Amino acid sequence: MDADVEVVGVPKNAWIIWLVMGLLSAVVGTWLIFSPRAAVATLAILLAIALFLNGLFELVTAGDRQKSWVGYLLGAMFLIAGIVVLLRPGKSLWFLAVVVGISVIVTGVVQLVIAFSEREEIRHWGLLAVLGAIGIVVGALAIAWPQITVWVLALLIGVRLLIFGIIQLVVAFQMKALTSD
Repeated sequence: MDADVEVVGVPKNAWIIWLVMGLLSAVVGTWLIFSPRAAVATLAILLAIALFLNGLFELVTAGDRQKSWVGYLLGAMFLIAGIVVLLRPGKSLWFLAVVVGISVIVTGVVQLVIAFSEREEIRHWGLLAVLGAIGIVVGALAIAWPQITVWVLALLIGVRLLIFGIIQLVVAFQMKALTSD
């Protein structure tokens, strides 16, 4: 890069924030990958946070609906669900695993129906049918063994954090190169 190029709008030391956040994300991601209990607890906390945020959003925007009581009711239900997840994380995560399993089964059934009903229009309909069948089996396994499903979901959070941390580190070093004299 030429020394005459100036990066506008990026503080000279902004790369340090990306570096620290990348290291933290990568370390936490790695820890979650190798600590299943911590990963499951993290999943419960993330689920509770998502429910609380949805509840707050519904309460704040309830007045914008034709029937505001629906927004208030949904908001209250989401907030209560968030509290339940915090108080009973095991049961809540079991329910999450069952919902994931049902979703995967329904997706698999839809893929099978589409594959067979539109096989003249879909070039690789056989692959879609195989994906659908696999989805049905995976969904059934998720329901049959919800503990494993929860563990896999929690593990994926760790993997995602690790990958995100690595990407943040790459961005940090690119920013450092761009902002260095």
